Amino acid sequence: MTFYTHSTFAVLLSVILMQILNISGLTFISLFGPTSLQFVLGAALGSLVPDLDQRNIKLSRKIPLLSWILKFLGIKHRGISHSILGIMITALFSLSLIRLKFINMVLVYGFLIGYLSHILMDLFNPGGVTLFWPKNKRYSLGNIKVGKVAENLLFLVISSMLVLMIYWKDGTLNLISDLIYSLRSGFN
Repeated sequence: MTFYTHSTFAVLLSVILMQILNISGLTFISLFGPTSLQFVLGAALGSLVPDLDQRNIKLSRKIPLLSWILKFLGIKHRGISHSILGIMITALFSLSLIRLKFINMVLVYGFLIGYLSHILMDLFNPGGVTLFWPKNKRYSLGNIKVGKVAENLLFLVISSMLVLMIYWKDGTLNLISDLIYSLRSGFN
């Protein structure tokens, strides 16, 4: 998937998660609250990190040293970075940064949601992911190829859902539906 699809899906997933957690009363992060931006930005960034092992992507070009280190360590694309072990290592590293007070927990939780969303999206690529690395077996649930029509349609659906969720939460969609209902009632 392209970085547009990965980051948009991560933002959608983070918005959905914020809504679920708020409805259940389990969190203090609301969609238009002060910490929501950190959560969403963390998710967008986390969705791009698993592909740092590719030198030709935008994030690798922005952080070439990190990309070079990964290549030097022999980390191959869709290897450890796309595995359960990679998620666990990233989570432990992130939690260490929280303890050292380099970053806050809201950003890290968003980051980890984004990281997970990346792996979930890549499961729908025919190349699949090595979920149980170091075992080389790749798992794939679909045939969505990078930059092709299916991915573009998926991006459109994800983007539309995100816009609708934000407008719904903002109350704009409620206003629109009330307006449509009023217009219908006027014609009857």
